[in-house]
Amino acid sequence: METMFKSRALVTAIFAAACLLGGFYFAPLLFFWFAGLLKLYDQLFEKEEITTQQIWINSALFIMWHVVVMGALKGLDGSYGTLTLFQLIILPACFLLHAFTNRIRPKKLGKYTVILFWFAIQYLFIKFVPSPLLFVLADIPSIPPEWQRWNIYTGLMGISLWIILVNFLIYQALGNNPFKWSVIVPIAILILIPIGVSYLLDNLPVTMDNLVRLYKGMSVEGQYAHMGEVVPHTAAWFSILIVIFTLVKNKTKK
Repeated sequence: METMFKSRALVTAIFAAACLLGGFYFAPLLFFWFAGLLKLYDQLFEKEEITTQQIWINSALFIMWHVVVMGALKGLDGSYGTLTLFQLIILPACFLLHAFTNRIRPKKLGKYTVILFWFAIQYLFIKFVPSPLLFVLADIPSIPPEWQRWNIYTGLMGISLWIILVNFLIYQALGNNPFKWSVIVPIAILILIPIGVSYLLDNLPVTMDNLVRLYKGMSVEGQYAHMGEVVPHTAAWFSILIVIFTLVKNKTKK
């Protein structure tokens, strides 16, 4: 049984890695990689019986996967550095924070907290160490600029949120047994409407260069100069509230 579990996790890890790295060249593959990452987390950690030693080993494997695969992705566009490595080591903390809050409030918040914590951690990096070396999903060059024009209303990471939400719906769909074909409709709508809206606009999209310039205090034109990155900023505040509430709930239970 354990061997079967390990082989399933390995297949999932390879699938997620292939989708992310393949997404560097073919953008639609990006709609599957985070779904694979969530599934990998389930297979590594959400077992009925798991020892402390297994948790540490699985955590190390999970972080290694994250660093190697995403580091390879950043290496493809020649923008890999020490800051990138540090960020890729820290980002998996979103799953550890989810595990912590889920332990205190089991199944109350679900995997939505993973997404919140992911963007909250991203916000800390862009706020305090803005750099083109940072891993930002929306900065992957295969995503056509014609799909991104609507990000003037959300910031660059609105594109990242869009991709991750599609992944999340796919992850939930794959978790249904049997598979519910009806979920294909909302997934298609979530993919196609932003793209359709983007083609109706004629402005230039927010880019990684705009993000770095804004958070370095340099001049940026348009409403982005006043609005900034709405998605990670909001996620950071919600994450703080969730962690505080979880800590308070943990204290009152004792």
